[in-house]
Amino acid sequence: QPFSMPDSLTFANLGTGLSGDIFGQYGRTSRLRVAEHDLHDIRTAFAPAAVRSKQQGADGILGNDLMRRFNTVYDYPHSRLFLKPNQTFGVPFD
Repeated sequence: QPFSMPDSLTFANLGTGLSGDIFGQYGRTSRLRVAEHDLHDIRTAFAPAAVRSKQQGADGILGNDLMRRFNTVYDYPHSRLFLKPNQTFGVPFD
């Protein structure tokens, strides 16, 4: 099921890629559930379709502000990702 876009979005420079500056919008994802962990009010980038992942259904970019809240282990041979909340898990999103 596709995600609905946040109510308010801010136009911004999302960063720089190989082809130059990438402009898009920032908003907030109200809730994300990762296993038994609920996260709220996550800053999310929304890049134009022409510059984002070509994967079907790629709607937003959550990024490092989400991932820094977990210790991660990548199990490439078995295509698994293990996430364990760390000391920054409860810090509110900027």
